[in-house]
Amino acid sequence: MSKKVIIENFGEIEYDAENHILYTRVRENAAIDEKTAKNFVDKSLELTGNDKFGTVSDLRKMVFVGSAGRKVFAKYRSENLICVGSVINSTLQRGFINLFLKYSNPNYEIKFFTDYEKAKEWVKSKVAEYYRLNL
Repeated sequence: MSKKVIIENFGEIEYDAENHILYTRVRENAAIDEKTAKNFVDKSLELTGNDKFGTVSDLRKMVFVGSAGRKVFAKYRSENLICVGSVINSTLQRGFINLFLKYSNPNYEIKFFTDYEKAKEWVKSKVAEYYRLNL
């Protein structure tokens, strides 16, 4: 069963509970501030509950994340997050995200893709591996 939520100024998030994958799609020209980041984190936690899950994040349309928004995301170290497959479209985006990751030190595996389907397959395989080893 899948649940979808639209978040103002962000885009949409959808949780596929059967496969334990959270899909995030950032809307065109999204500029994410602190309020939007908090709303995203709250809705994500609400959708996923206590599940261990992976995330496929389509960031290709995002313009930027403000410093207060980055701080919210840096604090979002869900113990339930297995991995994140981030879909990006430029070297510049990759550079900004790598810089963010250097200072936020996430407790989950993250990998960048330019192809959405490859990101989805990678996350699916990581989640399946986690559940195969831990159930």
